[in-house]
Amino acid sequence: ALTCGSGSKGFELTFLGDGADIDHVRRHSPSSARQSSPLPVPAKWPRPPIPSSPLRSPVSASPSSPTFSNSKNSGVTFSNLRVLGAGPDKPSLHADARSEAGSSKSTSLSLKSEAKSPKSLKSEAKSEAKSLKSLKSEAKSEAKSEAKSLKSGPKTPKTPKTAGPKLEPKQPEKLEPWWLLPGASESARALGEAFPERPAAEMRRFAARWEQPKEAVNNYKRHLEWRQDQGNPAELFQALGSIPEGWISNLDDVRFAKDGSRVLYVQGARMESRIAADTYVKAICGVIEEVVPPESDGLLTIVIDTRAGEGWPNPSAWDSAPLVRGLARALPSNYPGILNRIIVYPLPPAVISMTNCLLRLADAKTRAKIFLIAQDSKGDVWKTLRQHLTKESLPEHCWAMHQDL
Repeated sequence: ALTCGSGSKGFELTFLGDGADIDHVRRHSPSSARQSSPLPVPAKWPRPPIPSSPLRSPVSASPSSPTFSNSKNSGVTFSNLRVLGAGPDKPSLHADARSEAGSSKSTSLSLKSEAKSPKSLKSEAKSEAKSLKSLKSEAKSEAKSEAKSLKSGPKTPKTPKTAGPKLEPKQPEKLEPWWLLPGASESARALGEAFPERPAAEMRRFAARWEQPKEAVNNYKRHLEWRQDQGNPAELFQALGSIPEGWISNLDDVRFAKDGSRVLYVQGARMESRIAADTYVKAICGVIEEVVPPESDGLLTIVIDTRAGEGWPNPSAWDSAPLVRGLARALPSNYPGILNRIIVYPLPPAVISMTNCLLRLADAKTRAKIFLIAQDSKGDVWKTLRQHLTKESLPEHCWAMHQDL
C-alpha cells in the first residue's frame, strides 16, 4: 500500500500481484488514515501496459502528471494520476483510472461525430433533391426517345459488311413482245412474229391498215422492198435537196392543225415542170421520215396552195393532179396511219373532176382523206379551210396570203 497526499484527505493505493493492474482505490478520513510520511517516489518505475478496449482509447501521459516506477517489477508502470482540488484553498486528490476517463472521452467523441449538424443535413437533402431531379430528367429523355422510335418505326440493324463473293448485277427482266400483249390483233401478232426486230409503232400502223394477217405481212414486205429501191433514205433526201427552195415548209416551220396533226405546207406555184412529179413525192416522203420517224407515232396534214406568186414558175393547175395522185399511191402503202388529210386549194372545177378520176384506183379510206377545194368568188375556200386550219397553222412567211383565214 502507498499513501499519497497531505492534509485531512488523501488517497491510498494498493497494488496487488505484479503491479500490472489497479485493484482497489479507497478513500479514508484523517481519523482512520495512518500517519505516515510520504514515501519517496522512485526515479524509475516500469510503466504498466494499459489494456486496450474497443470502447476506450489509450491515454497518453501528460508531462505534469507524476510517474511511479518499481525497480522490482520491471516492465510495469503507472502514470497519469490526476489531482483535483476539493476546495478553494486546498486541492483534493482524486485518483481515477485513466482508462475509464479515456473511454468516456472516446464515447463522447463518437457520439459527437455521429450527431450531425443541421447544415450538413440540409446539404444532404439538397444533394438528394438534385439526384431525384436528374433521375426525372433521364426518365423524360428516355420516354421521348421511345416515342420517337415508335413513330419512326423499328430500325433495322445494320448488317456488317462481309467480304464475300462479288454478286453480278441483275439483268433486267425481259418484257413480253408487244404483239403478245393483251389486246393485240391477229395482224399485229403475224407482223411481230414475221418481223420481230422492226419498230413496234410502225408494225401497229400496218396492222391497223390491213386487218388480215396475210395482207398485213405482204404489204409490209412490199414496203421493205420499196425502202431498198425508190424509198431508200439516201434517195429521199437527195430528192428533197433537188426541189426548188421554198416549195415545202422547213422542219422549223412545221405547225399544228386544229385537230393536233402536224402541217406540211406546199406552195404548188413554185413547182418547176422540168422536175418529175415522183421527185416531189419523194421529197415529201423525206420530210415525213424526219417529222414522223418509224419508231414514233403522229399524224400529218398536207396543205397544197396552188395560187400564183410574183417571180415564181407558176405552172398550170393541171400539174398538181399528178402530184396528188402520186401522194395517194405512195403514202397509204408506205406510211399507213400517218396521213391525216390532203387539202388542195384553189382548183378549177375541171381539174377537180380529172383528179377525182385519177383517184378511183385509190382505196376508199384514202379518197376520204383528200379535200379538193374549188375556186369561186363566194369565199367558200376560206370557209372550208377554217374547218381545219388557222393562220398560225401555216408558216409565218405565208400569213400575208392568208389574211382571210
